[in-house]
Amino acid sequence: MAAPATTDDFLDLVRKSGVADEKRLDAFLAKMRPELPAEPAKVAGLLVHHGVLTNFQAENILAGKWRRFSIGKYKVLERLGSGGFAQVYLCEHKLMRRRVAVKVLPVAKTKDSSALARFRREAEAVGKLDHPNIVQAFDIDQDEDLHFLVMEYIDGANLQEIVKRSGPLSVPRSCHYIRQAALALQHAHEHGMVHRDIKPGNILVDRNGVVKVLDMGLALILDREDDQLTKKHDDGTLGTADYISPEQAIDSHDVDIRTDIYSLGMTFYFLLVGQPPFEGLAVTQKLLAHQMKKPAPVTDYRKDVPKALLAILEKMMAKSADARLATPGDVADALEPFTQTPIAPPAESEMPKLSPAATGHAPDTETTMGRNDTPVATRTPPSSGPKAKGPTTPTPSSKPRPAPTSPQVTPAPSKASVPAMELDSPTVTESPDVEPDLNFEVDDAGPKSGRSASKTKREPIASTSNPIILATLIAAFVIIPILLVIVIGGLIYFLSRSPSETKSGPPKLTVRKDGDGKNTYSTIKAALARAEPGSIIELADEIIEENVTLERKGITIQAAPDKKIVWRSARHDPTATILIIRNAADFHLKGVGITFDGTLEGKKGHANDLIRITEECPGVIVEDVHCKNFARTALFIVNAAGSSKAPIKIQRFSTETTDKSRPAIFFDANPNFLPMPVNDHIVIENADFRGHDADKAIQFKKLEKASVFGGSVTWPGK
Repeated sequence: MAAPATTDDFLDLVRKSGVADEKRLDAFLAKMRPELPAEPAKVAGLLVHHGVLTNFQAENILAGKWRRFSIGKYKVLERLGSGGFAQVYLCEHKLMRRRVAVKVLPVAKTKDSSALARFRREAEAVGKLDHPNIVQAFDIDQDEDLHFLVMEYIDGANLQEIVKRSGPLSVPRSCHYIRQAALALQHAHEHGMVHRDIKPGNILVDRNGVVKVLDMGLALILDREDDQLTKKHDDGTLGTADYISPEQAIDSHDVDIRTDIYSLGMTFYFLLVGQPPFEGLAVTQKLLAHQMKKPAPVTDYRKDVPKALLAILEKMMAKSADARLATPGDVADALEPFTQTPIAPPAESEMPKLSPAATGHAPDTETTMGRNDTPVATRTPPSSGPKAKGPTTPTPSSKPRPAPTSPQVTPAPSKASVPAMELDSPTVTESPDVEPDLNFEVDDAGPKSGRSASKTKREPIASTSNPIILATLIAAFVIIPILLVIVIGGLIYFLSRSPSETKSGPPKLTVRKDGDGKNTYSTIKAALARAEPGSIIELADEIIEENVTLERKGITIQAAPDKKIVWRSARHDPTATILIIRNAADFHLKGVGITFDGTLEGKKGHANDLIRITEECPGVIVEDVHCKNFARTALFIVNAAGSSKAPIKIQRFSTETTDKSRPAIFFDANPNFLPMPVNDHIVIENADFRGHDADKAIQFKKLEKASVFGGSVTWPGK
């Protein structure tokens, strides 16, 4: 149906839709009818502001869509979320007036046996559970071609969005939330279930700080004899790559509750650090990383986490299931000492914002509007009144914004589901990689773009018998002085800048112990955190003791002019490599004046490897670097690759050793770990290996699969 062109057309559709409370609508029109704007969008804004319509209802009706605002016994109020698998709406029972979250399977998915089986399995799984930290399910039903699941509505946000808004959480807050989630998983474990998709986006926190675990769509029910059904209908969905356990990535059915403990540990890491452990890798690389790599230590990001808590986290994230804590109950017990002090509820800024009609606390039309009143641009905050429940997860688009003095709804040009009001409206995505499709209406055409606009006669801002004189006065006394101030101010600013400020490009960063955080930093890691592509990091201390994993692009590290730098490991562990270069395109290590020394503190042996290059590193250059005192090799290259146009270059690389059989450069690769690269496009030029056997200075690991280097590794000096 065409979008309403006039206010009367719009109000007719509102009545036909049946979404508005007739008494409230009549009261609104009795007060405002003589002075209603001519534009339907402005009328819609007023109706939303005064709690007659919700954002979602207004946007759809503005687009001409007025049918099917019902799902079974429930009236649709707002959209809460959308993903590739299902859509979630805030609804109200038509008779009981109870608000619930209704999860709807898209019509197109009902023909997919896998999706329908997963939807029913979620209902079955959550229906067996009754725990204060698990979102409850009330009913599963079908309305014509719509299959839907009715759940409790949680007025809160998920951990993914809370961290996005507020950054890493405090240690006590993280412990409280993870412990509550562990108690929920223990309840599921006692009922023979494995969640298999624990992640920050599936853990909600309500306004009181109560944690709720949701989304049992991938739950494995261990005590079912017909569990072959889950194998038959699982459509390749393993979980979420950032948080999946090593064993689940290999076989999602050969798992037990310890796979959830691993995912909960990864979620714990996310809360403390602010990002998942293997952020920035491709999905397949993340799956491999869960098998082989340890996450960067939490202490690389913050120093306030107690060692005892780090030990608990380490056990939760153990690669081997046998090395983890055995049950979620054990996790909860381990965290109990860290949750003795109560924490405050989440900040209001972290919680979702809904339109007044959706909150159930709409302003009273009788008291907020008089015949000549301007609409009040405030509303009752969602936190007032009784608390509601349900799975709602706000996105950054729901940050608080001031409501306009003239509320107005503007229809989206191509989707009625896109928020167009200045009044807050949360949009929730269960899967941020999937384009939302919240329009479940099937019998109306899409929204029409454009709308009618009335011309409003404006009073002149001044009057004069001679408009030319007025314009001249304005230019002379207003515009010209403003322009002069801007020009003069700009000249003063430009001339007052220091020469370093006038240079284009990223700043040069210096690393020395007394760094003040203003282009001078006390550690290389701190400088890397502030660096940007093109930045040069200069090392100014004679001794540097730091282990660095570099995963940045376009960065250069070099010694400060006329400086002689010895770079050593900060750890007693011989397996700790001093510098790891991983996925660092166009990184340049200019080693003039830099010596990598593997001597461990107290001369307790030597580090195995001094420098490691791994994964995709096109354009990486390591030149003029000198290495000594290593137990295995100076440069370890494993599953690394440049490109034909930008190879990895090792130039004028020198080492010294007293063990002739020891390699200066060692290549290792496992072609089974695809799609990780198998050493390729690597060039070694003008190397100087002192004390090494000439035939053993560069060694390759013997592999079952031959020709992994493809002749791309050259050593002209050999």
